[in-house]
Amino acid sequence: MSIIVPAYNAEKHISECLLSIAAQDFQDIEVLVVDDSSEDGTERLVLDFVAKDSRFKFVRHECNKGVMAARASGVCLSAGQFVGFVDADDLISPRMISRMLNRMICDDSDIAICGVSYPDDSGAFVKGNFCFSKDELISDFLFKFSTRKLGSAYLCNKLYRRDILLDKLIFDCEWRLDVGEDILVNFCAFARADKVSLVSDVLYSYRQNSLSVTKQINREKAFVDLLCSYCQCISNCLCFGDDVLNCIDTYFNVQFNFRCYRVSDIGKLK
Repeated sequence: MSIIVPAYNAEKHISECLLSIAAQDFQDIEVLVVDDSSEDGTERLVLDFVAKDSRFKFVRHECNKGVMAARASGVCLSAGQFVGFVDADDLISPRMISRMLNRMICDDSDIAICGVSYPDDSGAFVKGNFCFSKDELISDFLFKFSTRKLGSAYLCNKLYRRDILLDKLIFDCEWRLDVGEDILVNFCAFARADKVSLVSDVLYSYRQNSLSVTKQINREKAFVDLLCSYCQCISNCLCFGDDVLNCIDTYFNVQFNFRCYRVSDIGKLK
């Protein structure tokens, strides 16, 4: 089981994040922390952790390439049959890996999805949890994903069979994306999956952090990134036929209506 943690200038939260991973009741894990050329104390903190726990490995990009490239590096270097992603400012329940992995093995599924909570830096919850009503094995997952029945397009509340992430098109993108990269990767992964398991427990804490990359970009950049994500998603999934392409259209039609993508001056688009 491999866990990939992309990190960029994450010194504020990285230690707490790694502690939550180290506390998993499923111990047979490798953790690859991919430092995307941080300029703060992230590298020092991670190396301190690596020195104390042999399950943790440190990888550094010599130049900043973005979170999608950091995750791709982690997948290529991973050795586990299953792969999960944890953002460097988030936390996971001690039962997350064991609970989801057991579900995947029992169901012989390719992807598992768990519930998510939304704390801020103080630990207060800023909105209600997302969760499923019961554990369930589903086959119509692409339609449910496209109509948002499976929650947001996060990578981090999911486990994947590594095999479905190894296709070069999964992380293939002509542009650097700060928005929409999760959607792109997930559509390519879901299109390759045969079964998806839903796990009813809330196991991932998605910290509401005002300093995150997605919170700092402007609407014009967000719009362009989302448009590029859509175009790349269509390109990468052409081989799967109209049903998959229609699901992509359905998802992005809603996404473009969110206020954060509204632009009034086309001249500002680059």
